[in-house]
Amino acid sequence: MDKEASIILKLKKAHALLKEVQVLLDHAFYTTAINRLYYSCFHVTKALLLTRDLIPKTHSGVVSALHKSFVQDGYFAFEQASFFSRLMQERIDDDYSDHLIIEGERYSLLWSQPKPMLLT
Repeated sequence: MDKEASIILKLKKAHALLKEVQVLLDHAFYTTAINRLYYSCFHVTKALLLTRDLIPKTHSGVVSALHKSFVQDGYFAFEQASFFSRLMQERIDDDYSDHLIIEGERYSLLWSQPKPMLLT
């Protein structure tokens, strides 16, 4: 698959995942909403990195490449890129911890943070 087609596919996938988030929130599935929101951001970020021929192999590599290639260059504010980093940590905590989130307060706090322009 060529680079442009791969970017388009990643953006379509991100958009589809983002549409799932609202449905999940409407039914109070906050943990899964955070997961879907993270993966939407993940695919958008991978598409963005691909515009510079960057193909990180790990989730933390995606975060690192975002900071190195777009925050340090001034394309994104640190706060915007930090939203993705925080979202990744929330997703990891939700996936691997022994607690269950049943309230939306944590999601609301996370969503109120600055977000990359691609999500707004």
